[in-house]
Order: sequence, then C-alpha cells, then structure tokens
Amino acid sequence: MPVDGKYTIQVSDPLGSANFDLEIGLDFPQTSPSMNQTISKGNSPQSQQLKSLEKRPPADDFIRQYYRDINNRNYQSSWNKLSPKFQRKASGYFGYQEWWNSVREVRIGDINLINQTHNNAIVHAELVYVMNTGKYFKDPKKRIYLVWDENYSGWLFEDKNSIIISIKIMKIISHFWKTLLILSIVIFTGCSKPETPSNTIESNFTEPKSNLIDTECSEEPKLRLEPKNVEEISLNNKTITKSNKVSSNKSIGYTFQAEAGQKLNYQTDKDICIWVYAPNNELVNGTKIPETGNYTIQIAVLKGSTTFDLEMSLESITNSQASAPAVRSTSDKILTSDKFTTSNSSTNLSNNNLTQQQALSIVKGWYRAKPKMFAYPYDESLVDRYATGKLYYDTVEKDGGGSIGWLRRNGCYYTYDFSNIDNVWLFSTSGMRPLLKVRVSERLQLNGSRSAGCSNRPRYYQKNVSYWFEKDNGDWKIYYYEVE
Repeated sequence: MPVDGKYTIQVSDPLGSANFDLEIGLDFPQTSPSMNQTISKGNSPQSQQLKSLEKRPPADDFIRQYYRDINNRNYQSSWNKLSPKFQRKASGYFGYQEWWNSVREVRIGDINLINQTHNNAIVHAELVYVMNTGKYFKDPKKRIYLVWDENYSGWLFEDKNSIIISIKIMKIISHFWKTLLILSIVIFTGCSKPETPSNTIESNFTEPKSNLIDTECSEEPKLRLEPKNVEEISLNNKTITKSNKVSSNKSIGYTFQAEAGQKLNYQTDKDICIWVYAPNNELVNGTKIPETGNYTIQIAVLKGSTTFDLEMSLESITNSQASAPAVRSTSDKILTSDKFTTSNSSTNLSNNNLTQQQALSIVKGWYRAKPKMFAYPYDESLVDRYATGKLYYDTVEKDGGGSIGWLRRNGCYYTYDFSNIDNVWLFSTSGMRPLLKVRVSERLQLNGSRSAGCSNRPRYYQKNVSYWFEKDNGDWKIYYYEVE
C-alpha cells in the first residue's frame, strides 16, 4: 500500500449479475527499510537479528510436518507444536486427540509462505479434512500464524483465521454497463467464540451449508444413470480396474452378476461418489451381496469432472472362511515353519486369557511396524514380535522369503500416509483362537520399479479386518487375518 489510510475495493460485473467469494487479507513486508539499511553493519543488533533469522527453518515446512504428524497419528508430536494459547483452545490434550481421531485424513494442498520474520511467520494452507463418516470439508481458516519459541527451538502454532467476503451482485439498472452492488460481508475468525472439543483446533467447520452440498455424497444419486453409459463387466473371482471420465452431469455405471454371500470390494484414489444397486433396484449397504442377480455400480462426481481408476473384485465366502482358520495338517507345505501349531489341542479355551485391550495393542503395534517391515530396512525381527502362524509364514517364509523377500528382491517398498483403526466391533475368546474384528482405514503406495509392477499411485481403502491370535513362547501374537 502506498500510504496509510482507508482503501475501497469496487467490484462490478459488466454482463449482468454473478455470485462469487472474494478472499481478502493484508500481509506485512518481510523486512523493514531500517533493517535493510543496517545489513552492511555486521555488528549491529539488526544485523545479528538478520543472521539469526537466516537460521530459522522455513515455516511452510513446519506446517507440512505438522499435518504429516496428524495423518500418522503422532499426536504428542503435533501437540507439542502448539503454543500454550492454541493448546487452551483444544480443552486439553485429550480433547485435541479425540477430535483428530474423528478425522480420517488431512489432505494437504498448497502450502505457501506469506511472511517470515525473526519471531513470527504467516503461512497460507489449503487443507481438506476427510472425516470418518465419509464427509469432507475444506478448512476455511487458511491463514496460520506462527511464533518462534526459543525454549522449543522451533515454530509453534499461535492462531488461525480467515476473512471471506461473500458478495452478491444484482443487476437493477437496465443499462448494460451500470450495476448496483449489494455487499454481504461474513467474517470468519479463529477467535470469534470459545471453542469446544466438538469443533475445536485447526478446523472450525462453519462453512455455509451451501458449500457442504458440494462436498458430501448424497445417500442416493441425484443424477439418472443413462443406459448408454453402463458397461457390463465380469468379476468372476478376479480383480479388474476400469478407467473412465465422470462429470457433474454424467454418471458412469458398471453392471455384473453376483451370488448371494459374496463380498464386493472396490477402491479408488479419486474423490467420487459410488452407489451399488441390487437386482430389485434397492441400494446395497455394506459389501455383502444379499441375493443372487445382476448388480449395478453407479459413479458420480460432486462438481466439475474427473478421470478415475476403479478397482473392483468379488470375493467368495466359504464355510471355512466364516470361522477361525483351522490348523493345517502335517502334510501341508506351510508346516515347514516352526511358527505353526501342529495340533488342534495346542490352543484351548482355558488358555484364551487375552483381553480386548491387549489384542488391540498388538494390532496397533503391527500397523506401526509396517513402514519398517515392508520398506527398508525390511526388519523381520518386527514380524517375529507381532506375528506367528500363517501371518509369519506368509510374510517372511513363503516362496523363499514371503512378501518381505519379494519386496527386497524386486527393489520395491511401501509408504504409508496413515494407517488407522477406526473402531472395534467384535472381540471374542469363545473359539479356538481369540478373535478381534476392527474397522481399518489406510492410505498406502507401492513404490519401485515399473517393470516389477511396483510403481503405483497411492491407494486408500476402508475395510473390516478380522484378526486371530495365538500364543508363541508365552506371548500373544497375530496368527492370521482376513479382510472382509
């Protein structure tokens, strides 16, 4: 701004009327003239301050790391990155943790450094919160204000806010070039009211309801699926991937035959809406096929258009899969592993003293260890800590090294954006082996040589997983798991 004072912004539409959102903010220059004048004076206080500033890490990198900690559920680390003022907004650490556990994923968009001085920084962050319910929201508080903490030797969150001016322009004069502006100003700020654990910390989801319509899939599709946009496919115990382009005014469909009791699995890395219709044209809830017949998958997008890849498969359910896995006979190849039980009587009900909390802790440990087991250093000692039986065999012994051996031989590895256990919906010790059923959401990517089939895009899935446990040298471990 050339001079101090009050400024006016005029907005017009020469062609009629329009609705729009205009975001306006004021940023401060990174250095003052007085500081620039003293750069040559090496021993001046301002020069010493500038040298200290040069050692400050980039504030935008700090923001990226903060939200990586959130996605990786490193809450203690992210909590320590908040100033005391910001922590008070969370109603304590447990309120902070509880709120973030309701968020499945933070999608990190553009992170831009606006201003960074000796003790303060301003960062503009484009963030989208994907909730466990499937809804997702854009964070309206895009400006993040940081302070430097000498004791912590790093940046800390100090505040977040945004100023959004919604302006509705209405044409009331017939002359082509004249319009009258009626301005409705709504200011969203991070300190407008006390926050509670239900709406607390980085995202105060107070966007207008009209925006929520654009970011949430409806329970039923609003767009008719045209027969010409439906493709017949076959999912006979195989996985297929279909690519297509979908838009806000065009749905895409796939129809296939399925038998009652089968399970439909599908996954994609795009933000699209998916509905499944049964033969009676009723929507199917869940993944289990209720009756034999012809099923249709309808795909839509909330706004605009996008090209998607959709991976689909049908899984047959047998009687043996419905119960805990039986111990294999001594003639079975996999009994070459000393991790396998060789007698049905080796695990009995009287020894099933595993608690739900212990079982959940074991599964959580397995997920925490995955980045070190299925990527360098391919740590097989972690497999031994959490796995026994079939899981151990499949991971480190099958076909000369298991899944870890295959990754190592082909120079491939997995990276995980997050691995979350959303909830526990069954724990039982009534069977031959204790059973824990959980809802898991995970975003991962297989990296490596394209020729080995390892160069894939990130994949997100949310599925129910059953884990069976068995004691190995007195320690409970995961014996086997099954994805439903």
